[in-house]
Amino acid sequence: MMILSEILNLFLVCVNPVICPVVQHLANSLLEMEEEKAIWSSKEKALTEAVEEKIRLYNIQIESLSKEMSEVCSKQGAFYSENKTQNFLATSVWRSPFSTINLFNLLR
Repeated sequence: MMILSEILNLFLVCVNPVICPVVQHLANSLLEMEEEKAIWSSKEKALTEAVEEKIRLYNIQIESLSKEMSEVCSKQGAFYSENKTQNFLATSVWRSPFSTINLFNLLR
C-alpha cells in the first residue's frame, strides 16, 4: 500500500510529459491489483465461512448418529442378555433336571 501512495504522489507532481503516462499506467495497474486482491479476499472469507458452517452441521449430524448408535447398541446388549437369560430359564424349567440335553445346555 505504501508503494501505491508513493506512485500516486509522483503522478500528481509529475511534470515531464514522457514519464507521466508511465507513472499513470503503473498506478492504474496497482489499483487493479488491489481491487483484485480485495475480491479474492472476500471470496476466500465467504468460502471459509461456508466450510466452517458445513463442518458445524456435519459435527451435529455425527453427534446425533453417535447417540442413536449408542442407544441401539445398549438395546441390543440388553436384548441379548435378556434373551440369554430366557433361554437358560426355558431349558432348565421345562426339562427334567436329569435330562442329558439339559446338562449339555448348561455346560455350554
